[in-house]
Parts: sequence; structure tokens; C-alpha cells
Amino acid sequence: MIGIIGAMVEEVETLKSRMESKEELAFLGFSLIEITKGMIDHQEIVVAKSGIGKANAAMVATIMIEKYQCDLIINTGIAGGICGVQPKDIVLGEKVMYHDVDCTAFQYAYGQIPQMPKYFLPQTMYLAKIKKNLQNLKMDYKEGTIYSGDSFITSKKQLSQVNLAPVSVADMESGAIAQVCTSFGVDFIAMKYVSDLVDDPKQISNYTEFEKEMARRSAAICLQIVQNNL
Repeated sequence: MIGIIGAMVEEVETLKSRMESKEELAFLGFSLIEITKGMIDHQEIVVAKSGIGKANAAMVATIMIEKYQCDLIINTGIAGGICGVQPKDIVLGEKVMYHDVDCTAFQYAYGQIPQMPKYFLPQTMYLAKIKKNLQNLKMDYKEGTIYSGDSFITSKKQLSQVNLAPVSVADMESGAIAQVCTSFGVDFIAMKYVSDLVDDPKQISNYTEFEKEMARRSAAICLQIVQNNL
């Protein structure tokens, strides 16, 4: 079963609106977490609004794997552009890593959780399928690194200890989702839609103005991919 996680309502509502035989589920009494199970074009999927941040994302990813036996989790949503991207670009995470983990005192790389890989890597088969679907839909995309952490990045100074990849974006959920999936041996894909640019003087105003529109576009792209038999 495919699980799809977005942090905000706008990142999943398009998907939920197209689901049939929907079952709304509530967990742990947290209003931030909304989970819906149903069908899209004869595929059984679970869609979740996780809320923002690593802990929320990790909780939802764990529920999807443990309760619903999802064998692929897609993290959809918006991200801030760091290098080599422009607003409205689609970015596939060929690598996902934390930008706010520092265990270098114990000879781990910056960003690396102890006893975990430095980077979390998606399964190449699913990455290839996503790319083929985007090509068939005539949608341009870029492959890059997603830097993830519990901060909204407004300046590259916040990433001063990271060796930035030439194509890169920042978000607040994909690292935790990738870590949970890697720990459970479940495949993941992180696909982001660039909503704003780090270090742009208009970053916050652009984010505020375009956040919901960009989030909906990200969900629409994810829907099209699911409908094309991922």
C-alpha cells in the first residue's frame, strides 16, 4: 500500500478529494494529525496530514508502516529553494539529510544521526518510476538534496556547516520520514515543489502569498503520478 504524507491541509486535500470509499481516522487525540484511507483509481492508499516538523512527521510515518503496512511512503509538499532552483520547480530528493544534527564529537559527519547513514537514499526503482511519470506528464523536474530540520530556513548562514549540493532545497519533514522508513526497511520518495527562495528579500512575503497555491500544485502532481500507476 502507498502512504502519502503532507505537512499541511493544502498538501493533501487534492488527494483526499479524489479518494473513494474513504475512511477518516483519528489517532492519539492530536488534532494536527489527520489520516484518510481509501481508493484512487483502484489503488488503495493512505493519505495523512502530519503537521509541521520532524516529530509529527515521524509519528505519522510510523503509524502508516505499523498499522497500514505501507511499503512505499511519498512525502509531498513545498520546500524552500537553496541552490540551483527557482519557484515552481519540482525537486526529487535523490538524497535527504538533516541540517540540524551535530554528533561530530563522536566522529559522525555533520547531519548524521549515530548508527544511521549520512544520507537517506530513496529506492532507485521508485525514483525511476516517478521520473518516468513526470516525463510522460511533460513536467520538468530536478534531482537534488533535501536538507531537513526543525527550522524555517531564511538564510544560508543557518546552513553554514553543511556542504550544500548544487541543487538543494530545505524542508521540515522529509528527513524524519526518510529515517523512519530506512529503520523499518520501507521505501520512500520525497518530492517537493519550490515555494520560495532562501536569502531572497521577498522570501517571507512570497511564502505567505503563494504557500497554499504551491502546496495544492504539489498535491496535484502527486495525484497525477498515483493515477499513472506508480
